Amino acid sequence: MIQANITFEETNEIRKGPLSRVFLAKDLQLDAEIVVKEIKKTDFSNPDEYFTEARILYSMKHPNIAEIQYACEKNQFIYLSMPYYPDGSLEKLYNKRPFSVREIIKYSLDFLKGLHFIHTKGLLHLDVKPGNVLINSSGVAMLTDFGLSKFVNNFDVAEYDKVYQTHRYPESFITNYASKQSDIYQAGVTLYRMCNGDPLFKKQQATQTGIQSGKYPDRNVFLPHIPQSLIKVIKKALNVNPTDRHDSVLELMNELSKIDKNLDWRYNFDVTTRTNVWSVEGPTSFKSIQLFNDNGTWKTVGKQTSKSSKQTKNFTRWNSQHNSFSEAEKQIKAFIAQYERQL
Repeated sequence: MIQANITFEETNEIRKGPLSRVFLAKDLQLDAEIVVKEIKKTDFSNPDEYFTEARILYSMKHPNIAEIQYACEKNQFIYLSMPYYPDGSLEKLYNKRPFSVREIIKYSLDFLKGLHFIHTKGLLHLDVKPGNVLINSSGVAMLTDFGLSKFVNNFDVAEYDKVYQTHRYPESFITNYASKQSDIYQAGVTLYRMCNGDPLFKKQQATQTGIQSGKYPDRNVFLPHIPQSLIKVIKKALNVNPTDRHDSVLELMNELSKIDKNLDWRYNFDVTTRTNVWSVEGPTSFKSIQLFNDNGTWKTVGKQTSKSSKQTKNFTRWNSQHNSFSEAEKQIKAFIAQYERQL
């Protein structure tokens, strides 16, 4: 047996969770930036389990699964090395720049391909969330972090160890076994967050009652530009009863692929002016709907910028006034639907 040293220098912590820590490092042998996942040995009941996640990642080679470079141990820690992707995770990216509907579908289909692949190999991920989906240099979303993954038994279920509250599947309150539908539920929560953003998602409380009753996350709360066809797919994935969800990840992907409404609408919030903005690029101009509070009245204001002249003018057909934010959102939804019908 040959023992050799691998040396890297930590440069910046990326995130710290209850079970592991992830940081950016410099590999001194390769003179390259890498991402390192650090796991305490005390988190394992058996030393034979130290490199289970590394072996899973290595064996599950797929374009939509983040690869592992090497695994090692030192003192009380296990270290897993992975390539560094500057764009980070889905969570980092959509919090920096909210996605259009087209991007939501694209990135979802990407990581779902990876999820479908591991399901064909009899593996459940059990920790599907935006922070565990990385974006590579080609803009492809890849599933990562297999620390909670389990292989199914002859009954297509697996006994899980842990589950995090914000993405907790309802069946986990009544059984110690998870299935493919558990991963599909977590994929549904991930889609929900991609559509609505984390500020709206994190205002909600992930209680047992809310999860089991189907009130968390709130299926009635979606931003106005999210089409009903996408909402329907997400609600199906989020069904409390696993048998009412999609039969497979492939079925979920097929339904997402059929969505063709509101694809290029994008939402943003201007912190400085406290203005909500929905925008879309048309054939000859950029159009936007601004929503803001003016002394207790919620107003929408339409704007249109010509691609050729670069001049901006009012688009008055999108101007309106409302007594509440929810009424204004309903009106914006109607404006967007009208625009889509005219295409």
